[in-house]
Amino acid sequence: DLNLPSARYDSTARARMYATFAKRMEGVPGVVAVGGVSKLPATGPYHQWGTVALTGTLAGMRESQIVTENRVVSGDYFAAAGIPLIAGRRFDERDDAAAPNRVIVSENLARRLFPGESALGQRLRAGGWTSEIIGVVGNVSIDAEGSADWYVYHAHAQVAGDRVWALTQIVRSNRPTAAVQTAARRTLHLINKHFQLRT
Repeated sequence: DLNLPSARYDSTARARMYATFAKRMEGVPGVVAVGGVSKLPATGPYHQWGTVALTGTLAGMRESQIVTENRVVSGDYFAAAGIPLIAGRRFDERDDAAAPNRVIVSENLARRLFPGESALGQRLRAGGWTSEIIGVVGNVSIDAEGSADWYVYHAHAQVAGDRVWALTQIVRSNRPTAAVQTAARRTLHLINKHFQLRT
């Protein structure tokens, strides 16, 4: 878990830190993908926000007003977590603080808010943010029982200024866990000496 305090990191520095960590870790032998998320799948609800479709056949209708799970992500979170891309694209460097708000939604949410039509290019409002949908990804569990929920994903670079998001870093690798943990600690220390090395 990385919690970057506002006293030391402004929103730009936080976004840069997460991006730099992911990029450098992806250069470690055996590492396949790296990304962060504000709360891991199957660990319970978190940031349940009112969500409404602003376009599509349900726009303005009562059926389009629901509550969704919202997650903030960084790096290549979906690949790191093994969540498949169903349509559109993942977040990348185009989705920064200067860009219009964009989100990625789970497949079940896409079907719920935009039945019989593509969710790509549609607009929704979640948590007070109006955003365009650029991607649809596979469903994930909200709890250990495997219950799926509706998810909206926000790019950390776009919402870093809203609050200090502590993101859990996921590293997908074919190396032993201990080796990956050591590489992660060394990488953090190289990026910023405030992160102390521990054995």
